[in-house]
Amino acid sequence: IYSVLARRFIFLKYLCFCIDSQVRSQDSRSYEELFRSLSMT
Repeated sequence: IYSVLARRFIFLKYLCFCIDSQVRSQDSRSYEELFRSLSMT
């Protein structure tokens, strides 16, 4: 259980970093692609 939570925490941190980068670049297209890849997982 701990490893799963840790993996999710790391994934969320990475996701937030990606979202922050996309928001800064104002690229809504890759922002949508990021959400698509997220819902696929």
